[in-house]
Amino acid sequence: MMEFADAIADCQQIDPGFDGPIFRWHRGGLWERLYCILIGEHWTSVFATTRVTHLVRFSLDHTPLLVRCQFSVQTTKPAFRFQNMWVRHETFRGEIARVWEAETGYSGMMNLQLKLIRIKKFLKVWNREVFGNILQNLKDEEQTVLEAQILFDSDPTLAHRAEFNRVSAKLIVTAKMEEEFWRQKATIRWATDEERNSKFFHGWVRQKRVKSRMHMVEVGGQPLTEETEIRESAAAFFQQLLTSNVGDLAQPDLSLIHTLPDSVDQEALCALP
Repeated sequence: MMEFADAIADCQQIDPGFDGPIFRWHRGGLWERLYCILIGEHWTSVFATTRVTHLVRFSLDHTPLLVRCQFSVQTTKPAFRFQNMWVRHETFRGEIARVWEAETGYSGMMNLQLKLIRIKKFLKVWNREVFGNILQNLKDEEQTVLEAQILFDSDPTLAHRAEFNRVSAKLIVTAKMEEEFWRQKATIRWATDEERNSKFFHGWVRQKRVKSRMHMVEVGGQPLTEETEIRESAAAFFQQLLTSNVGDLAQPDLSLIHTLPDSVDQEALCALP
């Protein structure tokens, strides 16, 4: 199996995952998953989603595979996530310290909550103003370095050399940020330095987004597969959950409080070796 996994990695193939029964073949008491679907990076650039479903066996001992592809997929507003590349910026620590140390007028957990909310809002604006589109920034700085190199080659003065070194150093930092960006999105721990910016790496990120999508939910024993049905089911669930007409709530069992350790018990626990 390790040799097979190495062959998949060497050929830069991607396993899109599957839904349905785990095993695809059985005979007697032996169950195996003999076959799987592998796709390449070019496939992920053509089709937005690829779903593989293991169908039900009838008279055969092999399970049929159903592969469904979709050209486009409806995008949703991405959730806030801390980007590791932010810490490479020279103003990051100072700006975070400035926002964090500002008074909130509260103490305790309320103070912590308000500080975290403030940091989140600041990072959203700061990322948009300072970083913008990191991929476009990398292309722009590559063009700047090319122009600086042409200028230095035609007129090799100290000023032109210093400018070429400055924009080159800035390009290196931006390239490192882009590597951090893709590595965090793909969460591939085994990726080497040569693979981080390859097309295979980008295709892995696209397929990872597909795997995180919800393709089916079961409501009242009835499976829902259409995107509009899943969305409406989720909205109805939370509307019912958050409505004011929830009936009488059961009284809490306060006897559980007496089973918690008191200060004497806590000191005794801390004294244990």
